[in-house]
Amino acid sequence: MRLLVDKNSGRFGLTDYDPAFSAAVVWEIFKQELQSKNKLIPKLDDPVLRDLIEWIFINYLPKISSTEISPGDFHILSYPIPSPEPLSFFTLDETFKDNIFVKAIKSGRESKSFFNALLPRNVKIIRKRQKESHPAESEIIIKGKWFTPLNFLSITAMVVGIGSAATLLLQLMGYTPQAVVLGEDKIICAEKIVEREEFKKLEKWIEIEVIVTVKYKMRGGLFFHPKFREWCNWAENVCLHAKNYFDFNRYFEKKQIRNRK
Repeated sequence: MRLLVDKNSGRFGLTDYDPAFSAAVVWEIFKQELQSKNKLIPKLDDPVLRDLIEWIFINYLPKISSTEISPGDFHILSYPIPSPEPLSFFTLDETFKDNIFVKAIKSGRESKSFFNALLPRNVKIIRKRQKESHPAESEIIIKGKWFTPLNFLSITAMVVGIGSAATLLLQLMGYTPQAVVLGEDKIICAEKIVEREEFKKLEKWIEIEVIVTVKYKMRGGLFFHPKFREWCNWAENVCLHAKNYFDFNRYFEKKQIRNRK
């Protein structure tokens, strides 16, 4: 997962990439949090990045059991994943009650439906943070209750890098960056040289690189459970769905194809 942020305004770019769209909803809160620390760019271990990851998780979970439609041409992107059990509403704001974005959104909204997700009954949602080893890491766990074939399904995200997004943006525009000339505000591409005002417009963007890991585990002792295969299929489908949702390379390839047309 990659998120692009304008370090001057705090706005997120590439909002046709789903995780970036979720981040863009809270860009003002993100900017205010950085300003309170006299920063334009967050550090790698800044807890605000962990909270941003969790906010993206909160926005992702409801998509597991819903039809996803692209906003532009109303093209169906994905269908609800068939559930092994009847669905139940899960309120996510309690799980993430100390998240700065959740607290800010709740203070301005009366309805809690914003934080609801439909998931199979007989599971519970757990949030796990790595406070000491990596402050900008968070994990959300869908934990199966006793006598449920699913032991757990987890999605972990960890910020691993923050840097200039200039060359990435040039690649998205169809150029081939070959070298960044340090001290001269210049990027040499196979097609042209980017400098002066064009360089400044690109250089204001920073990239937050995040590694997302999706995994699940079944309870082998319940192999003969009548719904073991259904739970296994559900977990496999959610893993595939999550990988497609967070995979920036997949978005990158589609974007390049569109730009060539």
